[in-house]
Amino acid sequence: MGPAAGIWPERSKTTPVALTRLLRGRAAVAASLVVSALTLGTAYAGTAAPPVPATPMATVAVTDCPADGALVPADYFGFSIEWSMVAHWFGTSADGAAQPTAALLRSLQTSPENAGILRIGGNSQDGYVWRPDGSVTGNKLFEGVINRGMIDALFTVAEQAGWKVVLGLNLRRNSPADAVGLTRYAMGRDTTHRLVGVELGNEPTVYFGSDSTSYISRIYSYVRALDADPVTRLVPIVGPSLANRADLGFMTSMRQSYGSRLPFLAWHHYANRPTLTGLLSDAVSKEWTDRIAQVTQVAGGYPTRMDEGNSVGTGGLNKVSNVMGSSAWLVDTMLTGAAAGISGYHAHAWDGYYYPREHRESYYTPFVVRGGLVYPRPEFYALALLREMPGKRFCNAVTAVGSADTVKSWTLIDPSTKSLLIYAVNKDATDKAGDVTVATPLDYTGTASVSRITDPDGCSGRKTDIDGARLPGEGAYSWPTEPLSPVAASTYTIHLGPCQSALVQIPVSPATAR
Repeated sequence: MGPAAGIWPERSKTTPVALTRLLRGRAAVAASLVVSALTLGTAYAGTAAPPVPATPMATVAVTDCPADGALVPADYFGFSIEWSMVAHWFGTSADGAAQPTAALLRSLQTSPENAGILRIGGNSQDGYVWRPDGSVTGNKLFEGVINRGMIDALFTVAEQAGWKVVLGLNLRRNSPADAVGLTRYAMGRDTTHRLVGVELGNEPTVYFGSDSTSYISRIYSYVRALDADPVTRLVPIVGPSLANRADLGFMTSMRQSYGSRLPFLAWHHYANRPTLTGLLSDAVSKEWTDRIAQVTQVAGGYPTRMDEGNSVGTGGLNKVSNVMGSSAWLVDTMLTGAAAGISGYHAHAWDGYYYPREHRESYYTPFVVRGGLVYPRPEFYALALLREMPGKRFCNAVTAVGSADTVKSWTLIDPSTKSLLIYAVNKDATDKAGDVTVATPLDYTGTASVSRITDPDGCSGRKTDIDGARLPGEGAYSWPTEPLSPVAASTYTIHLGPCQSALVQIPVSPATAR
C-alpha cells in the first residue's frame, strides 16, 4: 500500500546522494551536512562538531509539514478489555472504583482532549449476561454476570480518567431485552456523556458463519428493542467487530443498513506469528497495511476503528507477546495505522490470573491489576511513548537506510506549538544496533529531548522501561527525558539497540515561533 496523502514512505533504500536530491530549500542545507558526515565522518557547521558515524543505521530527512498531512484523532488510543476484568480492574461499586486504573489511563494522555476509548467486550461479550442484582463471585473468564456495581465502577473510572466507553452487548444469546436493560442503566449512570455507543456482538462470523443476512436480521431486532425504550432510543451502535481476517461482507451489510447510526465501523486484527523475529518481520507489516486498505475501501468513507487486536490471538505467546520486542511491534503498528487513516487502535487486554481453574494466561496484555495495584507489561511502554501522538499531524520525511534495513521512522508536528516529534524503531531482534541521524529544516536548531524504551535483557527482556522509569503501582506514570543537542545545524543523532523505540521531540526556534 502506498503512503497516505501528505506522507512520504516510512522507509526506503534511498542512497544519501539520492536523498539529497529529494530535498528542497533550507532542508537541503541540513541534509547536505548529513551526506558530508557519511562521506567524511565529520560534520561541520562553520566550526568543527562531534563526529557522526560513517555508516549510520538510518538517516531521517524531514522536508516539510504540509497542512493536509494525516491528523491523528484525539481519541486514537484505545483499550479492549474483557467484561471479566471489570470487577477486578475497575471495581464492583462507584465507591470502590480502582484509582490506580484511572491514574494509569490518565498517564496515557497529554491533555483532557486526548483521552482514549475503553471498549468493554471480547470473547466474554457474548458470554456475559445482564443481571442487575446478580453476584459476580461465580464469574468465569468468558462467561458470567454483569451487575449494577460493575457498571458504576466502570463509569466512575472513565469519568475520573476522562476516557470514553463502548459497551459490548451479548448478541449471540439473542436477548434484546437484556441489551436494553444494560444500556438503559449505563445511560442513566453516564452523567458526563462518556458512552460512545453499544457494540452489538463480538466477531459474529464465529456463530453466524458467512450468513450476513441472519446477522443483520438479529441486529434489527436489537435496534428495534432499543428504539422502543425512550431512554435508549437512537443510542449509537457499533459493529460488525469482525474477527481477524474475517469476510468484510459483514461490514458492507452493517454500513448499508445502519450507516447513520454508526460512530465508526469496528474490526479486529492480530499479527499471529510464533516467534519474535516473525512478529517484527516485513510480512507482518504488509499484512497490516493490506488489511487497512481493504477495510478502508469497504467502509466507503465511514471511519473505522481496529477495536480489538494485539500480537498473537487467544492470549498471546510467551517469549513473543510479553517481552520488549513486542513494544517495537506495537509502536510500528500504531503509527502505521494512524498514518494510514484509521480512527483508532484498541490494544486487547485481559488477565487469567483471576481465573486459575481455566488454565488461561494472557501474555499480550499491556498491563494487569493485582491486589488493587497496576503492573506493566512491555507493551504498556509502547503506549506511553506514543501518548504524544494524538492531535499531531504527519509530516513529509524520507528514511534512508544504511547498515541495516530494520529501522522505520515517522515524523509528526504539533499544530499548536510547531514542535516536531520523530519516532524511530529498530525492528531487528538479533544484534543490529547503531545511530539514527535526523536532519530537520533549519528553523529547528535548539536542544531537543529523547526518550527510549529500554530493557537490560534486550529484545527478550521483561524488565522494560522508558529511560529507567517504570510504572508505579498507583498508576501515575511519567519519565524524565534526556536532552539532545544537535551534532550540526538542525541535525541530531540518537543510538538505537535491537528492538528499541525512541521519541525525539524538537522545539521550533524561538524566532521562528514568533
